[in-house]
Amino acid sequence: MSVCFLAVSTAWGFNLDRELLEEGKAQYEAGEYQDAIVTLKDFISKAGTPSDDLNVKLEGHFYLGLTYRAIGEWDTSKKWFVSIHKVLNKWGTQEDMKHWSERILPEVHVLNELKAQEKEREIALKHKQHVIMVLFISIFVIVLIALATVSYVLAKLGKANQQLVIKSQQLVESKAHVRNVDEDDELSRKIIEYMQTQKPYLNPDFSLEGLTEALGVNRTYVSSAVGRLSPNFRTFVNSYRITEAVSMLKDNPDRKFDDISSICGFSNNRTFYNAFKSYTGLTPSEYRRSLNLIR
Repeated sequence: MSVCFLAVSTAWGFNLDRELLEEGKAQYEAGEYQDAIVTLKDFISKAGTPSDDLNVKLEGHFYLGLTYRAIGEWDTSKKWFVSIHKVLNKWGTQEDMKHWSERILPEVHVLNELKAQEKEREIALKHKQHVIMVLFISIFVIVLIALATVSYVLAKLGKANQQLVIKSQQLVESKAHVRNVDEDDELSRKIIEYMQTQKPYLNPDFSLEGLTEALGVNRTYVSSAVGRLSPNFRTFVNSYRITEAVSMLKDNPDRKFDDISSICGFSNNRTFYNAFKSYTGLTPSEYRRSLNLIR
């Protein structure tokens, strides 16, 4: 903590900046404690000579003490309060000493109470941690027993579990891209054929406008047809992208999800993960694990 007093003892030769002090005090009052610390330290480092506005300079120390107390750094707070007495012992008058003692002593008293409360909380926390540790050990033993039981049951039902996973895989892979297409809905059929043959969805910039331009049909008609096939254009496109991703995972289960996301046309990984879970009911990792179970 030599830094806080060193700022006073070595930087007296600079100009006093009252605006910095007022800014630091305002930041403290507003609860912007980190900003207040930076501003008040800057004020102290630019303090003038000891004979000029000594009490104003000590305001910076006082508010630094309050700020550090507010963020729970009790020792640092106390050192800033003590630094006021150190400065006064060298430069202050008896009147200054009395004035600051009346201001500092109540704050130090509050600080000591806070430290005492913190110590009580630490003792209570240690007791709580001890209780939690005992509970954790008990739960751990119970879990081990449960795992042993589950492992035995899974060994007996391994084949049935494998069949269940296969069935889940089939449900994911057979999920329809779109709603049923009316026999007379020629535009919807053209859209589906275009998506299946050209795979425009692999382009992350693929849009309804791009689809409209490719088909050479009025945008309103295309939008209406997509609405008949899927809740919205994004869901419609993502269904194809996810099916592509599922196929890639089956063919190359060790491939990185980042690569799959990019290749399948997703602009970012978060969108890929959300769409995959929404469409398949599984996360990419869960789907990969299910693949490993049936190999």
